[in-house]
Amino acid sequence: MMRKVLVTVFLFLLFPLAVQSAEPPEVKLQNWYFGIDIITGRSNQYNVFGRDEWPSGEVLEPASGCTLKLGRRFGGRFLLGLELGAMKFTVDHQENSYVDGEVSITGTMLFRSSSFFQPYLKGGIGFGADALDLSPNNTTVISYGPATLAGAGLMLRLGSRVSFDVELVSTFTNFLEVANTDEATHQVRTSNFGWRLGSGISLWF
Repeated sequence: MMRKVLVTVFLFLLFPLAVQSAEPPEVKLQNWYFGIDIITGRSNQYNVFGRDEWPSGEVLEPASGCTLKLGRRFGGRFLLGLELGAMKFTVDHQENSYVDGEVSITGTMLFRSSSFFQPYLKGGIGFGADALDLSPNNTTVISYGPATLAGAGLMLRLGSRVSFDVELVSTFTNFLEVANTDEATHQVRTSNFGWRLGSGISLWF
């Protein structure tokens, strides 16, 4: 009788361990990430250089480019990152190259951080610049100033080390100064709003 009781108690204590071992292990959240997004976007105006003739033709939309991202997870749901993005526009009937670029420090709040689908909100502040190549004179003008961004997206966790994301972000740049390779630097007081749609892959480590 005592032997049966001991066997029953042993099986009772062993059962939770057996069930736990049969369950799939929870995916461990990695802290650091590096990613690249392919983006497309536009702005509400492109004459941010203080001259009516720059650019000398209509800027065609949409633009295309990419964003590089590096950051770290804090507390499971918050991501602090550094982003470097650039888009190239085509100027109608001109050889001019028009490039919009941004460097931003971003904060991202994840919802359902342990799920496959992870919606998120993003905000950031940084530095923006628009560069115009005045071909064939080999002259480049660059208008620059502080920039902000805000948007939302969806991250799909494909495992502990890979995720896919798609996001829509609005941007605002307040241009303050224009640098010209042929002339003296001059000040401007203009701004533009823009948006970009991107998707890409991030690696976690």
